Amino acid sequence: MALDRMTKLSWIYDLYRLGQSPLLLENPDKIYQQLLVHIVAGFDARNGSLAMLSEDQSILTIVAGMDLPPGVIGSAIPLGSGVLGWVAQQGQPLLINGDLDPQKYPGIQRRREKAAPSSALCWPLKLRDRVIGALSVNRPAEKTAFGELDREQGTAVLNLASLALENIQLQL
Repeated sequence: MALDRMTKLSWIYDLYRLGQSPLLLENPDKIYQQLLVHIVAGFDARNGSLAMLSEDQSILTIVAGMDLPPGVIGSAIPLGSGVLGWVAQQGQPLLINGDLDPQKYPGIQRRREKAAPSSALCWPLKLRDRVIGALSVNRPAEKTAFGELDREQGTAVLNLASLALENIQLQL
């Protein structure tokens, strides 16, 4: 399974190389969405979101999403707010299976609607210890919950994805 996931996600290196091409600057939103689609598929998730940190490092903006409610893409998340904001502020990945312990994770408010995922993974996107964004993937209750191995593998994959994303941002 791990080798299969890494093979499915090996296209990220190609994305990094393509990210250096001026042709991709015409539509960076499409690149963000492609990146997210492949990561969601690679982790056998139902949906996900990708948020990038503003230059002043205070606000995350959701730049790509899959199976999200209307109006979510483009919305702003203050650093430290919600799961994506917490992960970006802390610079640490988060594995959620079921409810979060509010004492361990103060300030994180999870969605309570019917469609809330039962299992979620969220990683900071980092370059040289500097956070540039956050990415999350979610699974419904009918699928096997994410585990620590998923979190570790995602960290390795998203380190490479962070390089591609930074390269795209530098060219914008």
